[in-house]
Amino acid sequence: MFVNYLMLVALAMVWGSSFLFIKLALAGFDPATLALCRTVLGGGILIAIGWLMGKRPPAERRLWLMLLVLGLIGNAMPFVMINTGQQYIDTSLSAILITTVPLFTLGVAHFFSDDKFTWRKLTGVALGFAGVLILLGPAAARGIGSALSGQLLVIGGSACFAVALTITRRTMAGVDPAVSAGWSLAMGAVLLLPISFGFGDPLASKPTLVPALALLALSVLSTSVNILMMFVLIQRTGPNFVAMNNYISPLVGVAWGAIFLAEPVTWTKIGATLTVLAGVAVATWRTPRAWRRG
Repeated sequence: MFVNYLMLVALAMVWGSSFLFIKLALAGFDPATLALCRTVLGGGILIAIGWLMGKRPPAERRLWLMLLVLGLIGNAMPFVMINTGQQYIDTSLSAILITTVPLFTLGVAHFFSDDKFTWRKLTGVALGFAGVLILLGPAAARGIGSALSGQLLVIGGSACFAVALTITRRTMAGVDPAVSAGWSLAMGAVLLLPISFGFGDPLASKPTLVPALALLALSVLSTSVNILMMFVLIQRTGPNFVAMNNYISPLVGVAWGAIFLAEPVTWTKIGATLTVLAGVAVATWRTPRAWRRG
């Protein structure tokens, strides 16, 4: 049990650090180019690991179509949106806003599965998005600007992740995680190649040491290692235990922003974080027996 909790904390540390890595990498890469590099490196590592384990690409045309969809919705779109948004807002804000993924997932599941809303879930979702409004409020009061646009882009990335999670659960149940994650990243890279040249300039990227190391950490730790660790932990404990990662990772993101980037920890951020996490807790609450079942 101790090892499981240790892995959970490690998972939260890796995921919560993603936004610090993105912020540092953006000093040397434009948002689209950074997304392209992340999918190429992260996907390549996962495909190589899967190949060494004897896991071959899926043969069914239907699965390849789903991998293409996941590459678009689960990788290309949210990576570009979050990268672009983080140009204008703090790392800590991104870490808090991305916590809305479980809330969006509940909404998507209500319309596209038999997992319908209950009053408890609706209350949790409302509470969670009240926390988001606390964050958006100051920027919204100043009118449409870069800060508000940045926050909305990160929220849009969260919504994309939620849709991708729902699609993965419905279509990739029998596919090895390293295979589905690796090849969906590869499909994302294919889609991002023309986008990066259309909206960015990959050939003009001349990163210094810090952005290059941040990209490497983002690709290896926050993409490849994060995905593998998550699925190993799911196999050991079940998805409900792994879901507790959502309560730890935003705290890591806020802490890293304060420590490494001198971002202010305001009462607004603290209140919003607690409100969003309370909403996630209410919306995804399970009985002790359900937690033990994983």
